[in-house]
Amino acid sequence: MRTRHDRTQVAASALLEQMRVLNLPFMLKNHQSLAATAADKHWSHLDYLTELIGAEAAARADRRVQRFVKQAHF
Repeated sequence: MRTRHDRTQVAASALLEQMRVLNLPFMLKNHQSLAATAADKHWSHLDYLTELIGAEAAARADRRVQRFVKQAHF
């Protein structure tokens, strides 16, 4: 029988793999630190996800701009 800790570890591993497959590098790198901030500030799950996904979207937009600038040879 698996303990709660074992189930949590399996779920965490699956989550990390899903973030890799979905190409979510900001989330992969920052989800734990943002979760700690969310816990400290008593954010709801929705607040945490909003911040995490918003930051991933912003990082993606930044990478897009960097790619365009590089392609333009500025």
